[in-house]
Amino acid sequence: MPDTTMIRYRGYRLLPLAAYESGEYVAMFIVQSPDGRERASTELGSFRNPEVARRFALERGMAEVDSVMCRSGSGAVRS
Repeated sequence: MPDTTMIRYRGYRLLPLAAYESGEYVAMFIVQSPDGRERASTELGSFRNPEVARRFALERGMAEVDSVMCRSGSGAVRS
């Protein structure tokens, strides 16, 4: 069963995902801003292991939140 745990980070919620495709796991994430808006990332890369893919997706999601907060301070995530 896949791990679908939402992680809270700096007021945002992140859902790291690993989608199985053509023998590999594609990493991506969904981010929900404090005001409830959601956005899905593009494909971030392919991995042989779903745990590695989810960990990579989480790290990229956290980096995006950090970037948005440093840039704008408003908490809005780009679409």
